[in-house]
Amino acid sequence: MDIEVYGDAFTLKLAGRSMTFLFSPPAIQHFFSAPDAEIAFRPAIQPFTQRVFGLPSDRFFPKHSAMLAALRGLLAPDSLRSRLQPVAAAMQKRLHALWGDCGEVGLLEAVKEVLFAPTVQALFGAEFCSRHGPAALADAFFKFESGFELAASPLPHILQRSFSASRARLLASFRASLAAGDFEGELIGDLIRQSEIEADLAPNAMLAVLWAALSNSVPAAFWSTAFLLLPQHCSHLDAVLKTLPPALPAGATSAETCEYLESLVQVALDRRGPLAATVAEAVRLRSPGVDLRMAACDTCMPMDDGRQLSIKKACNLSQRCIRITQSGQLLAVSPYESHLDERLFGSRAFDYNPCRGDLAAVTGVAGIGGVAGFAFGGGRYRCPGRFFAEAEIALVVALLLSRYSLTLSTRAQETGRRALAEE
Repeated sequence: MDIEVYGDAFTLKLAGRSMTFLFSPPAIQHFFSAPDAEIAFRPAIQPFTQRVFGLPSDRFFPKHSAMLAALRGLLAPDSLRSRLQPVAAAMQKRLHALWGDCGEVGLLEAVKEVLFAPTVQALFGAEFCSRHGPAALADAFFKFESGFELAASPLPHILQRSFSASRARLLASFRASLAAGDFEGELIGDLIRQSEIEADLAPNAMLAVLWAALSNSVPAAFWSTAFLLLPQHCSHLDAVLKTLPPALPAGATSAETCEYLESLVQVALDRRGPLAATVAEAVRLRSPGVDLRMAACDTCMPMDDGRQLSIKKACNLSQRCIRITQSGQLLAVSPYESHLDERLFGSRAFDYNPCRGDLAAVTGVAGIGGVAGFAFGGGRYRCPGRFFAEAEIALVVALLLSRYSLTLSTRAQETGRRALAEE
């Protein structure tokens, strides 16, 4: 999308729906801060939650606010240290099994391997992982996730066999573990109980939590690592490396291992440190998806040039209004595009710069704080697990960098080496 060509607001027809994209900073602020009576979350999101997760709107959304509140409490910043310590141990174990002491692996596959099982264990418990097997769960999840966007469209699920089969496998796993009591005392069990989710909807709600926990964390951990490994970012890499504990010596004792992992967790939780800044900057530059709302009444959105964007109302408009006549207008904010907007993120917003300091405009946008922008949404519906996600992403990067000396290798480089060898 080119804002210079299409302006700060334009409407597209997508899958039979009119979707108005907003890019003006005042409009984005209004989008996230307006009350639901004016700009509503539920009617914009419910078609996706129903189609993808099988959560009926009339039964799930009355529980949605309670679910968000419960998650904010369960994943509060002051609880993260104790939650992340077993995650760090599980990550190190999987990393050692994957990589050993040397070799070459795909970075994305390594991140998936290191992140998936420890995250699932932290949220759903060891019994759930053990009963169904981390590899089988990961296979089903990533097939489900790869079909997510198409599944949210009007295309019948009968034509999306891989998505439907993987969703059925995951839901069956949740049902079996619910019947076996695997979630008692685990975060997900507490969440379902506190939110008062009905028993027949609990597997579907768990599927939504699983997707929310991993769908964006995996690419974010990949990009956080990849950006640091680019040669032009060596100064940022050096700054991060200076904060990490020394690598464990061969034959380290259990006490030394515990101390090492505790140090990594402390670095991952330091929101003012260079590692947090590199994660936030990578998340800003590679934020997928869109934030959606629907106009619940006739309203006007403030624009950067002083004009008003009129939504739904098609009559009695002044000459200083931009006319949009679709009733029940679907509104969208694109983090990927807006995170490159110099009005929000200062000069050269398209550059990777964890030391970015020109963020004065960002603090004036509701729910948008820090370099990460609104990758985790904004306002009252901002992701309740964002602190856990950011710390977990930082932990993956810290483990990779503290244990190994990493360099990026591309297919083009490998092809070049083979060609030279043949010559």
